[in-house]
Amino acid sequence: MPNPFTYGPVSSPGYFRADLGGRGRLAHDLLQELTRADRTPGSVSIIGDRRSGKTSLLEYLRGACADRGLITAQIDLLSLDEYTPQAFYRLLTQELQEQAPSRRTRPRSSGARSGISSSP
Repeated sequence: MPNPFTYGPVSSPGYFRADLGGRGRLAHDLLQELTRADRTPGSVSIIGDRRSGKTSLLEYLRGACADRGLITAQIDLLSLDEYTPQAFYRLLTQELQEQAPSRRTRPRSSGARSGISSSP
């Protein structure tokens, strides 16, 4: 039986549709959690086997958050020269500033959030 899955990034716009269930439902639930106004700080872990769609899901969430005006950051933890909280926050701050250069000098509003990060 041939493999029903394709390798490479997800290119179909309907792949993450919530009404189709499966990954679409998961993506919709995660997006709702990340974008709700009364969000209490927390974390989400996306784990799975190699080539199971984790990066495609993160890319979808990044795009959907950007469509809603949220700033996201994608960081590679392996690029840290030292594994300390200071080094992590320095890298995170740098990435956030690169993603939102026009917002760098404006005061942060109480509703502004960022939250997606990943590491390969």
